[in-house]
Amino acid sequence: MTDYEPLTKTVRNQNGDEDVVCRFAGTNKCQLIHTPSGCTDCPVFKAILRMLNEFETIYIEEK
Repeated sequence: MTDYEPLTKTVRNQNGDEDVVCRFAGTNKCQLIHTPSGCTDCPVFKAILRMLNEFETIYIEEK
């Protein structure tokens, strides 16, 4: 079994608040996966990323 690799990461936005984004955000791979506004403009996608990030944090801390 391979170790789990998180699909999300937290970054600071221009206001200094934490945002949860795809781990590929800001990379060429991100641009291949998402539409140009993929991670930032869809409130549903942002909620999914936040929930996934919570799961990943708990899962990784348990190891």
